[in-house]
Amino acid sequence: MKITYLLRTFIVLLLTGFFSGCSEDKDEFPTRIVGKWTFVKTESAVTSSSGTTRTTQDHPADRYFEFSDGGTVLIKNHDTIVNTNSWRVEGSTLNITGSNTLGLLSDELTIRKLTATELTLSYIDESDNFGFDITYYLNR
Repeated sequence: MKITYLLRTFIVLLLTGFFSGCSEDKDEFPTRIVGKWTFVKTESAVTSSSGTTRTTQDHPADRYFEFSDGGTVLIKNHDTIVNTNSWRVEGSTLNITGSNTLGLLSDELTIRKLTATELTLSYIDESDNFGFDITYYLNR
């Protein structure tokens, strides 16, 4: 009887830890994104009626975003400030507003991965004739 009780208690604790420990808290995205993020590479797939073209572009280490906790993002290229824009996170979407000179196709990007050292952002656009699937990889 005591073993059955202990076994049930163990299973409940195990399941509780499993379900509560596996989710990523998107409410922490705004505080975790603050800091300097260097572009590593961009992967893109462009689909048209003639097929899909996939490319990968590596980036020099001096092209980066610098997010402040006040909602400002500096876009730098070769240590020169190219733009100062505003940013905000809503759920798993990163919105960057202002002029865009780094060649991002959208100011609304999906946060695919955010750790202490890695940030992966994506943009997907599908229209009647073309489809774009762009993924940006950044590191701290």
